[in-house]
Amino acid sequence: MFLALSSVANAKGTVRIDQRDGTVQNYGGSVIRIVGDTIRVFSPDNRDTLIISHAACTYIGEIRRCLPYRLALRRNGADHTIGFDHGTVFFNPSAAAQPLPRSSEQLPPNGVLVFVRTARGTSIAVHGTIDKVTR
Repeated sequence: MFLALSSVANAKGTVRIDQRDGTVQNYGGSVIRIVGDTIRVFSPDNRDTLIISHAACTYIGEIRRCLPYRLALRRNGADHTIGFDHGTVFFNPSAAAQPLPRSSEQLPPNGVLVFVRTARGTSIAVHGTIDKVTR
């Protein structure tokens, strides 16, 4: 889990979807909500929600790394499971930027980064920074 069981973390962020055919879609202004072991990413128009459930978390230095086990898209009130090959969820709970494993990039304080590759070859990347935690 990213935070205590009773905590809710909110963030603003960006979603980037790279289709196998080369098409790229960017959704700035997405709202990211983290509750327990689930990340929900709301589209800017609030019509769709990407749901990422994760488990098997470890720390790499100050970065918390988790593996997703379920990916779904909620559209029109119904969840549609998305098959995926692999993915990783990173969270930096510290007050300083931290280096990402095997990368020259750094994750900012309270930064969230999700990468998932679907079974159909689509890449989904979510990144944002938590701005509010409520209990």
